[in-house]
Amino acid sequence: FQMGKYLVTQRELQQVMGYNPTLEFTSNDLYPVNNVTWFEACMYCNKLSERNGLTPVYTFTGTTYSGNELLDATGITINRNANGYRLPTSAEWEYAAKGGPNQDPYTYPGSNDFDEVCWYAENSKVGDSPVLHLVGQKKANSLGLFDMIGDLYQYTTEWYNTYYYESDAEETDPWGPETPRDMTEQLVITRGGCYSTYTHNCAVKTWRIQNGNCKTNQS
Repeated sequence: FQMGKYLVTQRELQQVMGYNPTLEFTSNDLYPVNNVTWFEACMYCNKLSERNGLTPVYTFTGTTYSGNELLDATGITINRNANGYRLPTSAEWEYAAKGGPNQDPYTYPGSNDFDEVCWYAENSKVGDSPVLHLVGQKKANSLGLFDMIGDLYQYTTEWYNTYYYESDAEETDPWGPETPRDMTEQLVITRGGCYSTYTHNCAVKTWRIQNGNCKTNQS
């Protein structure tokens, strides 16, 4: 699989979706896009696929819009065989963060020095408050991927289910469960921590859950 070297910027999402959902106080073309739902992230992938003549991965049901902006969706189906853009699985994210086939010998993606690769609560402050930062300002890992941890939480395409990985069956390149644990919540896995969290939330193995309709920004 391939992965973008930077977090998706506000400029990129604006060009594809026709709007920028980012909170006003963090609005900047080269800042990563925030205040975006999981459904919006998946829709962005679909539109990017269509622009490039690829097969969209996601099919939505029960969508609600305000102009171009996707406000809500009641469900989503993931076509694992489609060749279009998508969010990574949790396993793919972790594999890439660790350097892919290189399997970098570091504690963090690209370094043993946390501050060298991550914006988090202690080093992202301007004045007394932690703030969002431009993409690509920290050191990349050996694959040339920036900001794999810190700055903003990153969505995966994987449904959250506590029991999925408790199975004894070994699985290569797992995609996680095919349906959410609870259709009313539709929780998905996010990774990497953000600018306002602490080191333990930014570890490569940290897992976090987020409702698909809930916009992620600050934690």
